[in-house]
Amino acid sequence: MKWISNLNRGTSTQCPMNYFSTALSFGTAGLALILPTIASAIVIVSSPFSGSGGDLIERGFYVQNYAANSIASVELEYASFTAGSYVAALTARLGAYDGPVIGTATANFTLTGSTSSETAVTYDLGGALVPFGSTVTFSQTLISGPGSLYYDVGVGPYAGLFETEGTTPPLDTIRRNNVGVVITSASAVPDTSSGLQLFALGLGACGAYAFCLYRRKGISLL
Repeated sequence: MKWISNLNRGTSTQCPMNYFSTALSFGTAGLALILPTIASAIVIVSSPFSGSGGDLIERGFYVQNYAANSIASVELEYASFTAGSYVAALTARLGAYDGPVIGTATANFTLTGSTSSETAVTYDLGGALVPFGSTVTFSQTLISGPGSLYYDVGVGPYAGLFETEGTTPPLDTIRRNNVGVVITSASAVPDTSSGLQLFALGLGACGAYAFCLYRRKGISLL
C-alpha cells in the first residue's frame, strides 16, 4: 500500500512507526489477560473420599486415559493409628510403575492417631507435562513419621481409576476400581496459546492500520 511506503518522509499526515509498536503492545497486553484463564487449575479426576480407614500406602493406583496434558496437583487423605508429624512423597510415572517419571512431590502433615479422622494432603506437581490420554501411575513413599500410613480408598467404582495390590511393574494386580483422590491439571486441552498470540497480534495490527488511516485524515485520537 502506497501510504506505508511514505512512512519515513516526515510529513505530519503520515503514520509514525510508534503507532504500530503501541498497537501491537495493546494486543500483547490483551493476550496476557486471556492466558491466566487457560492456565488455571482444572479438575480432571474427582473420586469421592470415604472419610475413614483405607489401605497402606504401599498399594499404588493408576489412571487410564488421563484427559489432560499436565498434572498440577494430587490430593489424597491420610490417617494413622499413631499421632504425629509425617512426611510422604508421591511419584507419578508414565505408562507403568517403572515408567518414565512425570513428577515427584513431597508433603508434610500431622495426623491425630485415629483412622476415623483423616487429613487432606495436596501434592504439588507444578503442572508436570504428560501426553493426553496416557496411563499414569502413582506410588507413595513414607519418608518419615512415627507410624504406618494409610490412605483413603474412596467410594467407587470410578471409571478409569484403579488401586493395585502393590506397585509391581507394569501395573500390578487390580485391587479395586477406585481410590479417594482429586487430580487437577493446568490445562485440560492441548495448548492454544500460540493461536491466541497470533489472534492478539492480528488485533494489534488492525488497530495500527486504523490509527494510521485516521492520522492520514488529520484526526487526532489521543
